[in-house]
Amino acid sequence: MFEIWHPLLMESTDGKPLATEIKDLAIDFPYDRIPKSALQFVLRPECVVILLGFYLVSKPIFLQIAKCVDPKAPWFVYSIAFHNFLLAVFSIVVAAKTWPIVFNHYER
Repeated sequence: MFEIWHPLLMESTDGKPLATEIKDLAIDFPYDRIPKSALQFVLRPECVVILLGFYLVSKPIFLQIAKCVDPKAPWFVYSIAFHNFLLAVFSIVVAAKTWPIVFNHYER
């Protein structure tokens, strides 16, 4: 159950960074060096573009929905607080798990 807090995400199949220059992200992205895993899909540049596009499209929709909700309603306030708490926990876990990757990258 707790394996989710200790993921094994390889940067690449050869241990080297996938991109070292901007052109590597768009023009010369090494798709053949991405490890074969469903979770590794997030390493692909088009995944980031899709998520960004979803955010840009969904923001106006949620702004319209927000006009129909009473912002002072207790259920809404508690749901926002719970959402922010989950984001804070997620951010702490991501920061704690990614700093070793950053340090290892600069040690090479």
